[in-house]
Amino acid sequence: MDTTSMSTGTATAILGILATYLVVVIILTVLWIVANWKIFTKADEAGWKSIIPIYNQYTLFKLTWKTSMFWIMLALSFVSGIVTSLMDNTAGEVISAIVLIAAAVISIMQMHQQSKAFGHGAGFTCGLVFLNTIFVMILAFGSSQYLGNPSETDVSEQSEAQKEPEKLVEVDRPAEPEKPDDTKKDE
Repeated sequence: MDTTSMSTGTATAILGILATYLVVVIILTVLWIVANWKIFTKADEAGWKSIIPIYNQYTLFKLTWKTSMFWIMLALSFVSGIVTSLMDNTAGEVISAIVLIAAAVISIMQMHQQSKAFGHGAGFTCGLVFLNTIFVMILAFGSSQYLGNPSETDVSEQSEAQKEPEKLVEVDRPAEPEKPDDTKKDE
């Protein structure tokens, strides 16, 4: 009995598992793309901007934070790649890890800004960090509304105003002059 070769049944099972995994990944990717398209349209941006790599992140930073932070994050990613390729030692790995951690922190901060831009708080940010696809779909297909870039406007005031319905203000009007009573006749 040859133990190094794989049986046909085992190979079929592995291919079936991989095919199922691939189908799930494709479905989640399509849902994520549609959800981001919807998020961009909620923010009055063209939906197609959500499917262009790098430009989609630039636009998201423009909607939720500052574009300068996008450029910093992009530069950190390039620096990490350059350091990793040029330095083949422990120091290069440590520098690369520090730079990647800085980029991850900026990314999490951007998710918090995105959460605030749609009227949510820190709990929603945790959802965006740990269950991104699910919370992106909640932003897209839920009742969340784009309130504006939190770094440009005070979103907390806007979200409070949206929570309270407008109150009707009663205006004091001057008393109307009395009308003569026509029912009485002069006698």
